Amino acid sequence: MWFIASFDATYQQVYDIMASYQHGLPILRGLHREDSYGNFVASVAQAVLTGGAPVLAGRNTADLEDVQKKLDYLIRRTPDGLKPLRLDRCNAATYQNAVRAAVAVDRDIRALVTSRGVLLVQAD
Repeated sequence: MWFIASFDATYQQVYDIMASYQHGLPILRGLHREDSYGNFVASVAQAVLTGGAPVLAGRNTADLEDVQKKLDYLIRRTPDGLKPLRLDRCNAATYQNAVRAAVAVDRDIRALVTSRGVLLVQAD
């Protein structure tokens, strides 16, 4: 009775659908932009990739600017043939495995670009 539906989607697709509801639905833990540093970085990355401005309440402006600068630099180091980049999240083990073959890496914000054009952010 609790099973309503299932579907396969990238984080980007789920984010696009659910972003406007994220602060009103506590069952969406992990989609909230500020419930962890990884989610914060992923939200800023989404804004950088789409050319928008992240709407993040409660975060220090310096934190936001620092992450934006690091993401901009990471994206600039990415070959043009891999752009536009797609955003996805991963756990620590997946991130560590992906670092070895990454095109560009920023270990401070735990973000990297894969050879398949994915901006991968460690979100746990």
